[in-house]
Order: sequence, then structure tokens, then C-alpha cells
Amino acid sequence: IEITRGNIFISTYLTLPDGKRPPGTFMVDTGWRSALTLTSPFVANQELTTAVPKTVDAVTGMGIGGPTIDTIARMPSLKLGRYVVENFVANFSHAKGGVLSQGDFAGIIGAEILRRFKVTFDYPHQRMILETNAAFRGPYEFDMSGLFITSGDGAFKTFQVYDVIKDSPGARAGIREGDVIAAIDDRPASDFTLEQIRQMFKEAEGKEHNLTVKRDGKVFTAHLQLRRVI
Repeated sequence: IEITRGNIFISTYLTLPDGKRPPGTFMVDTGWRSALTLTSPFVANQELTTAVPKTVDAVTGMGIGGPTIDTIARMPSLKLGRYVVENFVANFSHAKGGVLSQGDFAGIIGAEILRRFKVTFDYPHQRMILETNAAFRGPYEFDMSGLFITSGDGAFKTFQVYDVIKDSPGARAGIREGDVIAAIDDRPASDFTLEQIRQMFKEAEGKEHNLTVKRDGKVFTAHLQLRRVI
């Protein structure tokens, strides 16, 4: 590992769908929620938005400046020491400012990859030691509802749909931007955390959920059947 500006970096290579293996320097961030987010200069240099056969644009986060919209795709593999991470979901950044617009590194390796290892940072010897755990063989998934849900109140107990991916299960269920999710499978939405709801919609393709939805003072039930969008 190398420490630059207080951040941890490693040098490795990413396998692209066409078989190319461009080397790159990647930041390692245990607090970064996604598996791998590639910087906008790396995405542009490798022409990834056209090189990858299937992609979808989706809201992946909210910040002070508004929503973050990335292109989501599956990548063949990433080499991490003696391990190879395969068929994982990556975010292609379109950032025009901030850390993901910098051209001196390729991307950020985040928690969705790192949680599959016991990770030890040996700073005196400049090493990152990886040991696989029970989650290593588990699949990498993106949200299967097509909904980006936010929590709009201070108690984080009210959940609103901020964005709906076109032709996704959420869109086909009739859910729209601005809808409030009042209940999931007859349980009040307030029984869940936002992370629990997001995780629920990332698991078990084909699973069905009934959502009680509020819109303009009216309440209706939306039948949602999860399906991979990427």
C-alpha cells in the first residue's frame, strides 16, 4: 500500500469485458458503500460506457449538491493480491468535480468488496493483508427494485421514492418519484431502517413484496417482484 494525502492506495489491474487489463492505482476506503467506483477520467480513457455490453444509469447517492448519477455495470474481475474478485457490480462516475474527477487514480475499492475479507492494514510494512471469509463467494448485486429510496425526516422513519429506473420492477409496479412507502408486506415501514429496506431489495431475485404507497393523499398497494436490472 501507499499512503497519499492520508488515503490508502494499491496498484493492481481490472479486467474489462473485451479482455483488456489496464493497470491502475485504486484508493481503498472501508467506508465507501459500493464495490468499486471508477473515476470519470478512467471511464472516459477506457471508453467504458460503450465497451460494456449492458449498463443502466441510476441514482447512487445524495449529497449537499444533489443526487449522484452513475452508470452501473458488471465487470469481469479485479485482482486483489492473490485473490480475484469476479462478476461484481461497478459504478462508472460522471463527476466533473471532486475526488472522482481526478485523473491520478482509477477508482475506489469499497465496502461491498472489502466486507468479504478480513482486512488488516499493516502500516509499518506498507501492506494490506486479506483473508477471505464466508461472504467471499456470495454474489454481487445491485438494487433489484429500480427504486432509489431516501429518508426524509430527522428520525429516519419516513421513506420516500426519489428516483425510479425506467422499465424496472418499481416502474412496472406503478411506483413514481415522490411516492411515500408506508408499509412493506403489511409491516409499517417505520419498523425498518433505510439500510434494511435497501438490502431487502438487493436480495432474492423473483421475490415478491407488497408495498403500501401514499401519493397525493391517496393510499394504494403496489405489487413488486424483484428482478436484476444489471
